[in-house]
Amino acid sequence: MSPFDNAVIHRERLAQMFHFEYRLESYMPEAQRKYGYFCLPILWQGEFVGRIDCKADRIAACFHVHNQFLEQGWVPDTAFHQGMQNAVGELARFCGCTEVR
Repeated sequence: MSPFDNAVIHRERLAQMFHFEYRLESYMPEAQRKYGYFCLPILWQGEFVGRIDCKADRIAACFHVHNQFLEQGWVPDTAFHQGMQNAVGELARFCGCTEVR
C-alpha cells in the first residue's frame, strides 16, 4: 500500500483505528530508521499486519525486496505468503521490473 494512500496518510487516525504505528522513514537520517528508506505498509484482510522494504531498480529491471517486518504476535498463513508473492510480483511489473529478488 502506498504511504500516501488515504488509509495511512493520517498517522494518528491509523494508530487509533488499527493500532498500527507507521512513519515514512525516507525523511529520517539513515541511522534513525527502523524499517527502511521507503517501507510500505502491508494490509491483509482488513488488518495492517506489517511493512515491506523494497526498491525498484528500473535500469536493471529488478525489484529488490530488502526485508519484510510483520507485526509482533501476528502469524502469517500459507494464503498470506501466496498473496504477498502475488502482490510483490504485480508491484514489480507495475514498476517495469521483470525480476524479483
